Amino acid sequence: MTSTPVVYTKAGPQAGAILRSMVALMRQGGVNLPVLPEQEVVLSVSAGVDSMVMADLLLRLGRRILPHHSRVTVLHLDHGWRPESADQERDLVQDHCLNRWGGVRFESIRLSSPQEGRLQGEKGVSPEAYSRSKRLEVYDRFLSQGAWVWTAHHLDDQAETLFWRFLRGEWDSHGEGIYPVYARGSGQMIRPLLGVWKSQLRECAIEEGLSWLEDPTNHEGDLMRTQLRQKVFPELERVFPGFKRRLVRYASVCGAKNSSRL
Repeated sequence: MTSTPVVYTKAGPQAGAILRSMVALMRQGGVNLPVLPEQEVVLSVSAGVDSMVMADLLLRLGRRILPHHSRVTVLHLDHGWRPESADQERDLVQDHCLNRWGGVRFESIRLSSPQEGRLQGEKGVSPEAYSRSKRLEVYDRFLSQGAWVWTAHHLDDQAETLFWRFLRGEWDSHGEGIYPVYARGSGQMIRPLLGVWKSQLRECAIEEGLSWLEDPTNHEGDLMRTQLRQKVFPELERVFPGFKRRLVRYASVCGAKNSSRL
């Protein structure tokens, strides 16, 4: 299959800074850039600001990272949490694929919801864990064929993950947090935004005139991650300014020390 030529626009200041962070992080993780045209690439995009910015930077501005789109798929996953907004989210992502991202291939997959999982006998699993397992099942289908799957985890996600693992007593085994790049199956999982804070992504979206939809679960209090985000972290930041940055920095130092022992 021949590669598709892409017309890129000039990045704004915030977009340029994020792109430079992405390039540095991926090269540090051993990813050769730019991505070769024959490499299968899957961008997981939910319509939220994080993944919309990731896709926009890669598909519209990322000539140093992803210069060919012939084997790129934008993947939208409907987790079944909010049937009333699922169509709106899917349509927004598809519209961007057609009208902003050069007609890149689009695919949408409906996953079974946590409620459906309980009806099927899968009990005792949190909604977050259930949705994650279903999401990974889809990713693994692509990874088994050698694809690179890209997700939009950022530094706020990293801080929440680290703190959550500390609370659960998993720091010794999982204290390095989310890996930017790691092999899975025959492919790779890539998280290019793990050097960027969510506030930067919002600023970038506004700067670039990008549309997105808010995830209502970010503002609901019944999910543990949401409670950390809304209640615990703001209080810790109030008492210990810079708490999240120090947490992420400490984990990166621990990771570097552990790597040096291998």
